[in-house]
Amino acid sequence: MDNKKNFLYELFSMMTSNQGMFYTMNILTEYKKAISNPNTSISKIAAIIEKDPGLTCTALKIANSSFYGFSKSVRTVKQAISILGYKTLERILLTQAVKTTLVPKNQPFLMDLWKHSLASAIAAQLIIHKCEPLLSEQAFIAALLHDLGKFMLINFKKEYTENLMTIIEKNPHQCTICIEHENFGIDHQEIGEFFAKKWLFPENVSNTIRYHHSLDICTADKEMTYAVAIANNIAKAMEFGRSTSGLIELLPHYVYTTIGFKTSDFEDIVHQTKDKFYELTSFMEE
Repeated sequence: MDNKKNFLYELFSMMTSNQGMFYTMNILTEYKKAISNPNTSISKIAAIIEKDPGLTCTALKIANSSFYGFSKSVRTVKQAISILGYKTLERILLTQAVKTTLVPKNQPFLMDLWKHSLASAIAAQLIIHKCEPLLSEQAFIAALLHDLGKFMLINFKKEYTENLMTIIEKNPHQCTICIEHENFGIDHQEIGEFFAKKWLFPENVSNTIRYHHSLDICTADKEMTYAVAIANNIAKAMEFGRSTSGLIELLPHYVYTTIGFKTSDFEDIVHQTKDKFYELTSFMEE
């Protein structure tokens, strides 16, 4: 356990030394604290977002998009908040933050992983809406961050990327968790959970990240975890981006029955995911 803790805090130290990543994620943490306090004014929340030009630009672009059908030009973050709402805006800002902070330029593999994560997030939100609509926003966030541990390993552990690429090229359908344990004695689920807690995401989000491949030992937040597991498979099958492994897992029957997901739901989820994916990514092109 001590070795795991040491490894996690080593990664955390590397993250904090990356000024861009540390700054943006701190802003999002500050934003989450602010919206959790009912006494926080909309002006103060807007001021938090405006500290980061990239997040400000994204908020305004989304609010002005035809997707929300607003007839007047949205010129301020305060207006954007009024149109989008705190939770929707959190989802949008996090999506942009993951792209800008965890995906360095000229890193096509990390860009593919981001696209996979976004497609998973969209699918998870659609899936969970059928059984637990109130969890829709959190399911999106959990799925967007389900591979957060991989982003950290690829960004800060060069040997992981090199070993992984060599192994995956020989067999693209291997389980990467086994590779991670062999290299570091820990897997991306545990790493992702650690950072999700550090950044003050809700417990059901960190739990989902921790158990999205370990469904047999998942005891809490099962609906969200199962929805993300299904969404992960759908994103891989649709080939939007690329996860580190192309393995589409055989999920137990109870995963589907617990959340009332039927075979007939697949086609609808795939079509909606495709449409929403292209809609969102069009706002985030550089």
